Amino acid sequence: MRSNITIFATPKHFVDHIGIIQYNAIKSWTLLKPRPEIILFGYEKGVSEIALELGVKHITNVSRNELGTPLIQSIFYNANLFAKNNILVYINSDIILLNGFVETVKKIDSYFSKYIIIGQRWDIDIKTFIDFSDYFWEEKLRNYTLSTGNLHEPTGIDYFAFNKKNNLWINFSEYAVGRILWDNMSIYRAIQHKIPIINATNSIFAIHQNHDYSHLRDKKDIERKGFESDKSIILSGGFKNAKTIDDSTYQIYNNSLIKRL
Repeated sequence: MRSNITIFATPKHFVDHIGIIQYNAIKSWTLLKPRPEIILFGYEKGVSEIALELGVKHITNVSRNELGTPLIQSIFYNANLFAKNNILVYINSDIILLNGFVETVKKIDSYFSKYIIIGQRWDIDIKTFIDFSDYFWEEKLRNYTLSTGNLHEPTGIDYFAFNKKNNLWINFSEYAVGRILWDNMSIYRAIQHKIPIINATNSIFAIHQNHDYSHLRDKKDIERKGFESDKSIILSGGFKNAKTIDDSTYQIYNNSLIKRL
């Protein structure tokens, strides 16, 4: 059975700790039932090898900024172009997904012609490869997360599920992936276009594996003071228009869709 969902992402280099947690994340996506199509964008070290090992699609063509960081508009444009399915999911490459994700997204897709699905993530420390051959790996990971992890504040948005009718990212040419504000401005634009925004925190268990930011070319960006952060702030007109998960117009809870007042 096909899932009718395409997950796409832009991994960093597969080296050291970041390589371990990205492998964990992408492997978890391949185990979703039904299995979605998965597309990895970029030509960072190790991406082609991981794509081959896990049997996912790899596309190197993506536009970049002056520092070589992939650009949001290019990623979303190419995903829309190459995805076989109508439902698309952009997700950060350090996010583990558990089963139930596909079911939740498809349920919401049946309600709306256009939409954006977002949700809060859980932050945990993982240092090693997950043993996916363990039949109980999901149960163990969920319990570990609930006992040791923290629910991230609603300002950070690590995944967007939407359909191909949604073109919010068509004018995002200068926003760089993994930098500040592009996710918050996506919510702002959805509000402007009156597109339903669904908070799926209670239905989608998204697990973020903590890491450092040594991959940033401009280390000032760690404190939101670097070249790419400054550019995002200028593009957004400051922080005044930045929206969060708390600005969602709907919430899904116990399989019921609730409109927020």
